[in-house]
Amino acid sequence: MSTREYRQSSLGRETTKRYRQRPDVKAKEAEWQYQYNRTESGRKRHQRYRTTEHYKAVSREYYQRYSRSIRGRAGVLCAAAKKRAQTRNLPFTLTIDIVEAHLTKLNGKCEVTNMDFNFTPKHPNAPSLDQKIPGRGYTEDNIQIVTWWYNRLKSDLSDTEARQILRQIQNSKHVF
Repeated sequence: MSTREYRQSSLGRETTKRYRQRPDVKAKEAEWQYQYNRTESGRKRHQRYRTTEHYKAVSREYYQRYSRSIRGRAGVLCAAAKKRAQTRNLPFTLTIDIVEAHLTKLNGKCEVTNMDFNFTPKHPNAPSLDQKIPGRGYTEDNIQIVTWWYNRLKSDLSDTEARQILRQIQNSKHVF
């Protein structure tokens, strides 16, 4: 049996797998990979790989899974709020850990409507960061996590004004 045939056989693949699990071999492979990626050919190879459909599909799938987790959603909310705060020149003192702790504390429910969050991006019941007092910025004591549709309804209103609108809609006799 040639070396190539041995490597392709089930016994050869198992032997290679066990060999690569050894800590010293893992360290050598990691060092080799690090050195290779620093070379021009390694960078070009990685750049070519990033343009493949496989890479794009894997990246998209990873992002979708991550953004549907509590930690991932907290990161998305925090990054978007930071960008809004910078463009509007508002104070911003949040971290991903603060938003994640806030989301975890809520047990997947909106602070105002008590509806379940849907972590699918662009869903009406997706969690959204809201400033309790608009214009005061994104600080730990001035945020609440609500559903996206409620945040859009509230816009620049106070909580009491938004709740008053909700009560009026609820008490309305008109059928839409």
